[in-house]
Amino acid sequence: MRRAGLRLAPPARRAQVPFLPPAPDTDRAGHDTAVHWLERDLIRHEGVARGLEAYRAALAARSRRLGRWSRAQRRTVHALLERMERAARPLQRLHDGRRHPPARHVAALRQSLARAGIDHCLAGDAAGERVRAVLARLDEAAAGRDVRLGWDDFRTWCGRALEQEHFVPPAAAGPVVLADLARAADLPCDRLVLAGADAEHLPGAPGGSPFFNDAVRAELGLPTWPERWRLQLHRFRRALGLAGSVVFTHARERGGEPLAPSPWVELLTTFHELAFGRGLGDAGLAAAAAAFDAHHAAPLPPPTRQPRPPAPPERLPARLSAGRHQELVACPYRFFAGSCLGLEPPEEIREELQKAEYGERLHRALQAFWTPVAGMPGPWEGPLEPDRRVGAVAHLEHLIDAAFAGDLEGHFAHRAWHLRARALAPALVDWAIGRAARTAFEAAEVSAERTLPGGPTLRGRLDRVDRTPAGAAAVVDYKTGRVPAAAELRSGEDVQLATYALVGDDVAAVAYLALERERCRETALEGEDLAALARAVEARLADVWERLARGAPMPAWVNAGCSWCRWRGCADGRRGWPTRTRRPGVTRGRRRCRRRR
Repeated sequence: MRRAGLRLAPPARRAQVPFLPPAPDTDRAGHDTAVHWLERDLIRHEGVARGLEAYRAALAARSRRLGRWSRAQRRTVHALLERMERAARPLQRLHDGRRHPPARHVAALRQSLARAGIDHCLAGDAAGERVRAVLARLDEAAAGRDVRLGWDDFRTWCGRALEQEHFVPPAAAGPVVLADLARAADLPCDRLVLAGADAEHLPGAPGGSPFFNDAVRAELGLPTWPERWRLQLHRFRRALGLAGSVVFTHARERGGEPLAPSPWVELLTTFHELAFGRGLGDAGLAAAAAAFDAHHAAPLPPPTRQPRPPAPPERLPARLSAGRHQELVACPYRFFAGSCLGLEPPEEIREELQKAEYGERLHRALQAFWTPVAGMPGPWEGPLEPDRRVGAVAHLEHLIDAAFAGDLEGHFAHRAWHLRARALAPALVDWAIGRAARTAFEAAEVSAERTLPGGPTLRGRLDRVDRTPAGAAAVVDYKTGRVPAAAELRSGEDVQLATYALVGDDVAAVAYLALERERCRETALEGEDLAALARAVEARLADVWERLARGAPMPAWVNAGCSWCRWRGCADGRRGWPTRTRRPGVTRGRRRCRRRR
């Protein structure tokens, strides 16, 4: 049950501020402001997912770094953290690695809820009352028991008890009430419609247990199938007795196979035939339904089509990153929703490192290998040659250790990411030694931009920039995820490298360096192939941008990106958006949309 905000299990994906009412001496506005500062500044900007001490450290660091944080703000957030710590103290005493009686766990939970003021809020809420009832049942179950539970065992026990509760918010008063058989057994009504009255659902199947059969369950005092069957029959009879009239409906077949009606309905039909000489089938209702379908049915709605909204010129962004440029090519509607309307949701704060965060830390270690980075050990000194390979690998491993140092205590899985990054160090050094024979390192993490004539300002962040013997720039982009195929690069379907060639200064070569398991793989574009592609991509973007400024529609395209798109439900229609260019090197980007089943 999550309706009332009680959640004992730690969040698996993102940090959440609990349902914490204002303190007695704090007004609602001040409390909401403190929660806003905690969420925005500490959780999201500082990336702190959990831990009161981590929150306090982030608060102190942010206060020192940002002068705009006033003393009053620090005091407000600090008071909120102190209040949360006082509320959690009864439960923290039991989080000591030892086992305690379950009644003590329940009492500590109740005390924490009372200190936080949550218990008072639960008492004034329909779902909250159900939570209180669950805790009361746990109290009764724990009374007089000699068993002792560890913290994880208690959390699992309490969490399962809450999850098994089925709560439906009270509906507004109306003539129709939707209910299951358990609720219908206590619901007087003028007419009862029992839908799905077939043998599969009424009374249902016995459903064997993976652990105990009915004989064992009976010996243990657990409900058996005959008891559950009698309970269903009792509910069925009560529902019929409280209804003025009853209508049974059920499907005649499923997948070409006939479906039998409920045996209880068949018994009622047989009894009615013997007592009154006719069955329970309502010929008038069937005729009325057929006549309605034939003469009064409303026309079917028109088939849905993909949205094709035009972007107001003032909504077009003035600056376009390489990622946004790729988004525009991959799906115009995704670009419209994210870049034009600004509907991007805030990034989730995860307790466990994902592959994107793994890539960020590996990028940081590689940057620190070549250039000074604040908070990291110094860069590699001297030439990078084969006879110095062992020292270079050890230095890169040291940098990787420093980049992951803040994550190793947070979650056990972070150590796997750390070991995976360390396993890459030899391959990265070998690649760097081979590249040093062809180019000279110049800079890392370089921000570059270029304003297109009549178009947006393209910008990109170049992971690594080298210089060739001829003095031209060679750009390398590190990739820990999927690397586009060479055909996608040369056809213009993937535009990231072409964008780097456009924003960079005299770029003669661009390459993806795939950081795979214990090996590196380079995919490059250079020379005239790169120059032709860059010109074609620039011409296409200028043409597309001019059409967007004139109100060209931006439809959704169905492609591989739909599986992770935040607006995946929009891709429903017939035609994509042609973005073919007359310049060589870029193929037509048209997609045909199909209804997603």
